[in-house]
Amino acid sequence: MRPAEQNSAAARGGLTPHRYPAVLVAFTVLILGAVAYSATLIPSYVQALVALHRAKMAIAAGDRAASEAGLLDVLRVFPSSEAARIEMAVLLLADPTEARQRRGLAYLDGLALDKYAWERITSVLPAKFRSASSPAQK
Repeated sequence: MRPAEQNSAAARGGLTPHRYPAVLVAFTVLILGAVAYSATLIPSYVQALVALHRAKMAIAAGDRAASEAGLLDVLRVFPSSEAARIEMAVLLLADPTEARQRRGLAYLDGLALDKYAWERITSVLPAKFRSASSPAQK
C-alpha cells in the first residue's frame, strides 16, 4: 500500500499500525516467565501429593514402613509440609522405642498445632513426654 492510500484508508476508518508501550510488553514477559516457572514446580507438588496419599493409605493398612518411606519422600521435596510432619510425628510417637519417639517430637519443632492436630498427637504421646508438652494458649 502506498502512503497516499494509507492516509486515505485511515481517513475512511481503517486501522492504523499500533505499537504497545515497552512497559506493557515487559510486564507481559514478566508474567509469562512467572507462569512458566510455576509450571515447572507442578510435577514436584503432584509427586508429593501422591506420596502423602500413599503414606496415609499405608497407615490405614497398618504398613508402618511404607508409610514412613512415603512421608520421608514428601519431606525430602517439601521439608516444611505440616501435614507430612504431623503424620510422621504421630507415626514415630506411637513406636515403643524412645529414640524414635524423640525423632517424632523433633518433627513437631516450630509447628503451631490446631486443636485437631494436638488431639492426634496427644492420643499417641507417651506419658514421659506429656509434662513437657502443652497446648499453646490463645
